[in-house]
Amino acid sequence: MNYKIVTDRFEIEKMAEDMFLSDDKQITPIDYADLRILKRYGTFKYAIICDTETSNRAWVDEFIKIVESQLPLDGLRAVLMNIIVGDEGMSLFHEDLYDILEFLISMKCTDNETEDSKSKNCIDCLWSISNRQLFPQGMMQIQLMSIYENTEQDKQENEKYEQMIEEYKKSSFPVLNILTPNDSI
Repeated sequence: MNYKIVTDRFEIEKMAEDMFLSDDKQITPIDYADLRILKRYGTFKYAIICDTETSNRAWVDEFIKIVESQLPLDGLRAVLMNIIVGDEGMSLFHEDLYDILEFLISMKCTDNETEDSKSKNCIDCLWSISNRQLFPQGMMQIQLMSIYENTEQDKQENEKYEQMIEEYKKSSFPVLNILTPNDSI
């Protein structure tokens, strides 16, 4: 399994927006409103992108090891995972997906916590599966974007990044500029 780390907030936010704006066919979609809530909940600061093949039966264990060794947990509040496959998702096993989700949600939970404190420390996880026509059959990419507690600097920069994302959407997806907020339908 090959992977790369992304720490540029703008690149991670573009990746999250592309889940909704790309030509990928959503098999298991996420509501755009949920992305907006995540962005108010914290700041995108870290992403792991893994490329593998679904025929690799060890991909779940490999992915978990990469996340365990690479993802900082201090201040982690939520993760957004997009799994992109080169088929209609038929090569994914439900058990594999459940194992990944269980791992992600419980990353910060420990055995010595009470049930009440576990619910406060467990990670919120939104996930989607999409099909990318350009991917060969059996190819898979996992994009794990992590959201961390807002710092004062993050709060000060939020408006700047929101404007950057709006400019990105206008330049990359001009069809979205057909209606403006003042237009009536």
